[in-house]
Amino acid sequence: MRTSYKGTLRERWIIDFSSEYSLTNSRSFYYDKTFRFSTEGYKAFGTLTPIIRLAPITIVLGRNNSGKSALCRAPLFFSYLFRYDAETPFYLEAGDIDFGMNFSDVCFNQRIDGLKATLFFEDSDIEYVKIGGAAIQEKALSSDYNRP
Repeated sequence: MRTSYKGTLRERWIIDFSSEYSLTNSRSFYYDKTFRFSTEGYKAFGTLTPIIRLAPITIVLGRNNSGKSALCRAPLFFSYLFRYDAETPFYLEAGDIDFGMNFSDVCFNQRIDGLKATLFFEDSDIEYVKIGGAAIQEKALSSDYNRP
């Protein structure tokens, strides 16, 4: 099943589900499942990150400013696509977590069309979810009709 989710006029998000599955409550789907995660174009991760297995307890080690926090926050950031009550595709705040001042802060080199994520689920009806963004060109329409 392939679904198109339209955000603002500048963004379009494609969600590709490998099988039929109802994601009515993102909280239970996110916290109760063990899954693997990969992202591309998110924050400092320009190229595809290795597939990372996330379990109820996952330890991430690295130097200062190496992207540990960004990596840990990525599943939360992308999970807002699955909220049934979402008014926009992504929220830049989740409780006390701030993802950036504007949406381009979340994208590597501020390119919306390069932002992608893949989630692989274990012990679930759904095998994987792919999320990708595409930039949409805006055009201003004007007319001289009815002008004096």
